[in-house]
Amino acid sequence: MQIRKKQLLAMIDSLKWTNANIERTASKHPDRIIQILTDCQEKAISVGTELEMRGAEEAVHLLEEYCECVYQMSQLLVDEKPVLDLKSVLDEKPVLDPKSVLDEKPVLDRLIKRCARLTAQIEERITNDLPEDKKEVVFLPYKASMWDSLESVWMAADEDENCETYVIPIPYFDKNPDGTVKTMHYEGGEYPDYVPVTPWTEYDIEARKPDVIYIHNPYDQYNYVTSVHPKFYASELKKHTDMLVYIPYFVCMDDVPEELCMTAAVLHADKVIVQSEKVMNTYKKVFIEQMGSRQRKKEQKTGIRDEKYWKKLRQTADEKFLALGSPKIDKVFNTTRDKVTVPEEWQKKIEAPEGRRKVVFYNTTVDAFLKYKGDYLDKLERVIKEFESNTETVLLWRPHPLLDSTAEALAPQLCDRYREIVGTYKKKDWGIYDDTADVNRAIALSDAYYGDWSSVVALYRETGKPMMIQNIEI
Repeated sequence: MQIRKKQLLAMIDSLKWTNANIERTASKHPDRIIQILTDCQEKAISVGTELEMRGAEEAVHLLEEYCECVYQMSQLLVDEKPVLDLKSVLDEKPVLDPKSVLDEKPVLDRLIKRCARLTAQIEERITNDLPEDKKEVVFLPYKASMWDSLESVWMAADEDENCETYVIPIPYFDKNPDGTVKTMHYEGGEYPDYVPVTPWTEYDIEARKPDVIYIHNPYDQYNYVTSVHPKFYASELKKHTDMLVYIPYFVCMDDVPEELCMTAAVLHADKVIVQSEKVMNTYKKVFIEQMGSRQRKKEQKTGIRDEKYWKKLRQTADEKFLALGSPKIDKVFNTTRDKVTVPEEWQKKIEAPEGRRKVVFYNTTVDAFLKYKGDYLDKLERVIKEFESNTETVLLWRPHPLLDSTAEALAPQLCDRYREIVGTYKKKDWGIYDDTADVNRAIALSDAYYGDWSSVVALYRETGKPMMIQNIEI
């Protein structure tokens, strides 16, 4: 993977700082000076190799001179075999004898000034001779089923000739009831064929420092059921990019619950993209209330209101939250029945001899399960039994992707029974069980919605097809 222009400049900047402090380092840490000079050589070799591949010959020659200078420092400061220089690595020409240039005093000062001059010239050549980097834009989904919350943004960036995009599915862990992590999951193989996936082990965010990072996981370590890998927490990602963007994996029927307005992703993101003006205003309100709580207490004690503080906080909120719509809704509009691939075993259930049977999308959620527990499982059994006896419809049951792991983590006493219900439904094989990553296929394929309140309801509403919310008590 090519070293980016801004990374090359950062490496040269590091050399400038190291060389400027070499005399002090040599006096305070004489035991470390050979390693420091070796590091300078290795860094210069990396830069020089990259510049040589790009045809930046003038900068390469300057780096050769720089390495000769570092070589001479090594001879002057330590009585050891000198480190390799870039010249010998790149074109195998002999190293110049430093003794010819070590006649005058103070030699070290001259070498330091020479290094400063060379690194400034190298920096200028990189700045002027290399084309500007394309914007490196990284997308970090974790659940493949939630990819639709990022897809339309990725498509736009991928079509932009000034952007270089990477889709990097990240691993996540199930949690035990005590909060410790257990099984790791990686769903990199479950994305659509048209999405080029980069393995998470092959892209070093810390080294690459992408221009923009998009995420849809809001919780960091604060989710009770799952956790993405800690290196991909929003708090960590913010250290390695100038633009962290959070797009919620959910959509709202009307407004966003306030408890979702101050998650880790919201706090650390530079931008939060939400679906509507109303939702945006709720995010802003909660953000200002929470971030200003300490200041408010201070003002209550002093009786003095700091208008500058509140103006700046409101400005921060205005810049952070943007009502640009939800990619999930874009995906609903772009996915129609004639465009989806229907598995053969599904098709056999839908296409009856007397004609196409109506497909009912049955959506069951984590929140409803946790609220009603055993009563919820009773409801599942009743619904499944009712549809099994109805020959005019086919049930497409799609549980929330985290329902099973939630049952195991937060309601272990009900987990076996839930899994038994699922197992029996699948074994009888009269209905469709959808545990794939693509909720939009279920939306497009079905004729009606039945199930719990969830963000899927907000998506389904956009289709104009009938919906009914199930009542657990009936």
